[in-house]
Amino acid sequence: MKFLILGSFATALLFIQSCTIIRPGEVGVDVKFGKTKEKLLEPGAHHFAPKVFRKVVRYETRTINHNKEFHFHSKEGIYVDADVTILYHIQQSSVLEIHQKYGPYYESLLIDDYIETNLRKIGLKYEAQELIPARSQIEMALMVSMDSIMIGRGIIMESVILKDFHLPAGIVATIQERLKAEEIAKRTAVENKTARERLDFQIEKGLKEKELEISKSRLDLEFALERQKIEAERIIVAAEAEQKRQELENSTITDQLLRLRAIELSAEALKSNSKIIITDGKTPLVMGGNAITANGSGN
Repeated sequence: MKFLILGSFATALLFIQSCTIIRPGEVGVDVKFGKTKEKLLEPGAHHFAPKVFRKVVRYETRTINHNKEFHFHSKEGIYVDADVTILYHIQQSSVLEIHQKYGPYYESLLIDDYIETNLRKIGLKYEAQELIPARSQIEMALMVSMDSIMIGRGIIMESVILKDFHLPAGIVATIQERLKAEEIAKRTAVENKTARERLDFQIEKGLKEKELEISKSRLDLEFALERQKIEAERIIVAAEAEQKRQELENSTITDQLLRLRAIELSAEALKSNSKIIITDGKTPLVMGGNAITANGSGN
């Protein structure tokens, strides 16, 4: 009876040990007697021979957040520590190749080595005090370099983030002073620009006001000149009209009209005792009392 119970327990234990579960976001590489099977194990439960004969190596295919501290030297030879975060994922079609070439420690053998190598090359281009201001440029350079290397190995780089630089205290103080000076310079530049724009506005405003005043004066002068011109034209027209009127009147006074007028005046003089001499320059007419003398004769 005891042997039966022990046998059942051993069978159950072997059954449990032969069950492997692949979680979502993972694939499993099935290794039997040191030989890798070509088919990957998809997420789910898998039953096979006890683990003493085979094992399953899991690889994540979702995004992996890998953090590590790397070391490099700046352009002037200062030792720098950098906290770097690498976001990446493995292409499922490349899992078997990665396992066969690098094994489960591919992250240290492949990604970390290339990150540190490229970081050392890039770091030599910058002085220690330039590292923090140039953080984004260094990140971009690392990303481009790593992406070109890893894409051919089935690893897709998503992001490279330089979280922090650990520098000597003196260098940090120098960087802070430099950043402070740059901030003051930027603020001063903004203030100068604002003052310059305000001055330009005042100058422009003054010029426009002056131009407006000149335009108004010009309009007033033009109006006065135009008024004088109209008045002169009116005077000329009036003078011409008067001249034409006089010419018309002179042209209508004939010798016959003058003789008729002389006769009328003579008739009026006959009614009085006054003596009047009327002449047109050619035929004088003398009237006095009851006698009238023309051409020097009388009755």
